[in-house]
Amino acid sequence: MVMDEEPGHSNLVAPPVAVIPEGNLLMLTRAILAPCLLILAACGSSNSTPSGSTATAPATAASAAPVRVVDAASVAECRFLSAITESRYSGILFAGNGLRIAQDKVIASAGGIGATHVVWSDMNAGGAVQTATGLAYRCD
Repeated sequence: MVMDEEPGHSNLVAPPVAVIPEGNLLMLTRAILAPCLLILAACGSSNSTPSGSTATAPATAASAAPVRVVDAASVAECRFLSAITESRYSGILFAGNGLRIAQDKVIASAGGIGATHVVWSDMNAGGAVQTATGLAYRCD
């Protein structure tokens, strides 16, 4: 059998190459990156301090005892020191983790000024920036 062939050309056909349209490439990139980011976020440690628990603040001359998170009734006879607000940018996907970090920062700051107890007065986990406000008290 004789084939009509131009010199220097072959009749072999290359297999088709997958071409991903630009919009689909963006979706594919997001589909790969999203699980990777979730795995990385899960690897981070977070220490939550629910009401009634104890968190250790950095030891300073003013405070060597841990700061306790309590309700308002528990500090009725205590001395108010300060309202402390801390924020953490964690994005929308990791808002819960950002709020815990902001809470931990409030507790550490309270310990730094000699507080023994913190009462949460406001928490905002909506949006990309999470904010926690605690009222610091010293109970002797």
